[in-house]
Amino acid sequence: MILTQEIKLVRVFLASPGDLANERRLAYDAVTEINKTIAKRLGYMVDLVAWEDTAPGAGRPQAIINKDLDSCELFIGIIWKKWGTPPDNEGIFSSGFEEEFELSFLRRKNTGKPEMAMYFKQVASEILADPGDDLKKVLAFKDKLIKGKAILFNEFAEPSIFQRYVREKITEYLFSLRDASLQTQDEAHVKPSARNTSNATDTISSLTLKDARTSFLHECEVTWKLSEHTIRAYKRALAVFCSEMDEHTAIKNIDSNIINNIFVAYLRDGKASHSTIKLRFACINRLFNWMVEEGHIALNPVDGIDLELKIPTKVRKNIPYEDLVKMKKTAYSELGAVGVQICDSDSLSNLIASKRDFNKFTAVVVLELLISTELFVNELTAIKEEHIDLDELRLKISGKGQRDRYIRLHNSKSAALIKCYKDNRHITKPDHSYLLVTSRGEKSSPQFIRKLIDKLATKAGITYKVTPAMFRYSGKMSITDGPD
Repeated sequence: MILTQEIKLVRVFLASPGDLANERRLAYDAVTEINKTIAKRLGYMVDLVAWEDTAPGAGRPQAIINKDLDSCELFIGIIWKKWGTPPDNEGIFSSGFEEEFELSFLRRKNTGKPEMAMYFKQVASEILADPGDDLKKVLAFKDKLIKGKAILFNEFAEPSIFQRYVREKITEYLFSLRDASLQTQDEAHVKPSARNTSNATDTISSLTLKDARTSFLHECEVTWKLSEHTIRAYKRALAVFCSEMDEHTAIKNIDSNIINNIFVAYLRDGKASHSTIKLRFACINRLFNWMVEEGHIALNPVDGIDLELKIPTKVRKNIPYEDLVKMKKTAYSELGAVGVQICDSDSLSNLIASKRDFNKFTAVVVLELLISTELFVNELTAIKEEHIDLDELRLKISGKGQRDRYIRLHNSKSAALIKCYKDNRHITKPDHSYLLVTSRGEKSSPQFIRKLIDKLATKAGITYKVTPAMFRYSGKMSITDGPD
């Protein structure tokens, strides 16, 4: 997709001590809403920056945070009862918040940026009557703002009011940027030489790696609507990549040699599998492809890099017959059912004295059904009691696309095993009709089934990983072939 307008990144710094977590979360929610609505239509994207977003690094922690502070053009401060802790032992500031505010205020006096707004959360009168040291510092700071008359502030009682203030302030600031941009364009038409080259906001082509990552992930989530799983994978891959170099590097200065050296290092240290490295490579390639498509860089530096990744062959698909027998013997042994006739429902029921025993019984039933029916695991967990016809020895299966089909049980022993399971599932107190349940009475999930099979295989002494899908390639095995 090629945008018809230039998207400009507007960085906003959120400063506050640690007693306003809810308000900080609401501020992030407000920015997400703004980015999805008004910001993009105006040609902007807002990046809310706070101390928790700063990447770790060597040096004084507050100094690292201040680097992010210096790149922001709108400062939003919020404070309540706590003043915060000193950022270091020998500095002139009594808290990290104070340092962030004073540095921003000084930069504003010298350069006109950043725009600044302060918000005070109201304090209960009984607390004001006996303020502690922290609150005294907050009140002194508030008096300083009142006397200085340089920074306007608002007060609020409820977090939702603060969220509205943040939404209004950022929206107002975006419109002021848009108006200034339109005025500049008008002046350029009249006198091209007088074109305003102000860099109040950075275009994506001049963004740092960190900002490009933010823009790309926003595009993945909001425009392309990629799955949560893919977004998480991209975030991890980009975080690792950015940790290998200075994330303040301009994106246009990253060439193929830099990227190649990073991935060669991944291969040499052996900490990540080839599959993981391949995923990281694909993510970085997509990032730079997007930058090319948007017209912000001319060439993708990933093009032409050949890592010679050798992805290991996949694990075996089937389970040998002798291993199936091992798993069956182990399952029945764990339940204490070796030598018990499957068709003897009373004998089986006597073995289930607790919820823990019922989990072992679930493992037996799951194993028998996987072996004898070759069902997909999601089909297995979707079986309900009303889907079972023991007289006709068949199960109703809901497959993909809600298409139903019937499969036959091999014999009366299969029916007896399922009947015994149905008769005893009440031990877990389920409130649904799904056949397979956990010890807490919840519907068995595919992940629960996978864990049961994995544990059973381990106890059976099988050294390779066994998954439910492998039973489909292992050949049917009748329940009559149970352990001796």
